[in-house]
Amino acid sequence: MIENVNTSNKYKDYLNQNLIILILVLVTVYSCSKPTELQQDFNCNTINLGKSSVIQDFQKKFAVTIPDTWSKKMFYNEYQTSLMAADSLKPLKESFILDISLNNGDLKVDETIKNTIIRNIISKEHLRINKFKIGKFHSKPSVWLLAEGTRNEMPFHLFKLLSKRDANTYYQIETQIYGDSLVNERVCKAISLIETLTDLNKK
Repeated sequence: MIENVNTSNKYKDYLNQNLIILILVLVTVYSCSKPTELQQDFNCNTINLGKSSVIQDFQKKFAVTIPDTWSKKMFYNEYQTSLMAADSLKPLKESFILDISLNNGDLKVDETIKNTIIRNIISKEHLRINKFKIGKFHSKPSVWLLAEGTRNEMPFHLFKLLSKRDANTYYQIETQIYGDSLVNERVCKAISLIETLTDLNKK
């Protein structure tokens, strides 16, 4: 009887894993056929991600496609679960750091949060904002921005996306880009990865 239960659980895990892969494939195919609002805002074309795998956060609340050669790190506590990834095979000036976190809290996307974000970026991050927009990401109320400045004595660019998931949680996604070369190309590659984001076990 115990063996049958274990077999059943393994079969369910197998089906769930393949369902996640299927969803991400469908999302990718759809994204390739019709640019999203985010892709249109940054004039991004379809980017080939190469050999990649579906990676889940530690608590299995979300999944995202990440190139196989990239390094990944996961973190969680009672307030958030996050996944960080970067192409460690390239110099930092040619790649970027992607940080996706699902946070507890009710994100209200309006002019108030716009002013709060702008104030924090300028006063705390010491960056100037080049682009700011309130829109939709995966049909959810969202806000994104692109800012630039200096960090660690290097030219620095920050792409930030906040997206409401439900009444109790929201996504905070950051892409850190060092150096001034191919900034838009790196932003677009980050967006291609971000667009594969999929909710898991949503309640």
